[in-house]
Amino acid sequence: MSSDGSGSTQSAQETAASVSHLARLLASDQTILNEANSTLRVLDLCTGTGCIPLLFHHEFYTSKPSTSTTLELVGVDISTTALSLARENLIHQIAHAARAHPTTPSKRTRSLNQIGFVQADILASSPPTESSGPLPLNEALGRLYGGETEPPTFDVLISNPPYISPSAYLRTTTRSVRNFEPKLALVPPGPTPSSSGDDETIGDAFYPHLWRVAEQVKAKVCLFEVSDLQQARRVAAMAVEHGGWEVVEIWRDEPAASSEAVEELDVAGRSIRVRGAGNGRSVFARRLIKVS
Repeated sequence: MSSDGSGSTQSAQETAASVSHLARLLASDQTILNEANSTLRVLDLCTGTGCIPLLFHHEFYTSKPSTSTTLELVGVDISTTALSLARENLIHQIAHAARAHPTTPSKRTRSLNQIGFVQADILASSPPTESSGPLPLNEALGRLYGGETEPPTFDVLISNPPYISPSAYLRTTTRSVRNFEPKLALVPPGPTPSSSGDDETIGDAFYPHLWRVAEQVKAKVCLFEVSDLQQARRVAAMAVEHGGWEVVEIWRDEPAASSEAVEELDVAGRSIRVRGAGNGRSVFARRLIKVS
């Protein structure tokens, strides 16, 4: 799911551009790869049908086919329907890779089998009252990794969360989107807003949780999609105020597009680089990694 500056949904082209750019950056970043120690672990929250982990996998190995790094990707979503589709997409990718390398599976092919999808409620802080409900994120990840009590660590955290505010959903989305896209994938859960401020807060509901998850899993790199430049500024401000991020940037629709002029914005008292062309599309953050 993505949206233009008004909050209306678009194709996934802009999401793909950001994820592809990130994968290529990391494939060439020896500091990150050395820190990952042969396995780069990527967590994608609100994964939907799993397109982001699969695209990241494809772009990473396409960018650096001879890499010695193994990717380990996990996609998380609350929807069992979305996760079923994600697993189907993964099966198709594994089958395609097996046909391409029938006798000697490559590291790229083997790492497809390291992609996992798990159901969890990212916003929940306690187990569900009903036994059939989705687990909180930490508990679900712990079970995935053999019952660990502490959340497992990941090098990279990616998320394209629901970010359209309730009023923007009613005002700007097309009927076809409302008929065929689950509202759960577009609008964060929350009460009916009583003011524009409340409406904006609901649209931003996932991002404070995402920054906290980044701390819990000790992510070194984050990429969160947003609806527009205004929301990007708010999400970037959360990173600045939270602290611990050496680099915080706003990426436009085409983050790889070059520009003669350096674009920067003042966000929470810090100068934030804005990269690429198009609308504000995502917020990128990276920690300082000490080279030993």
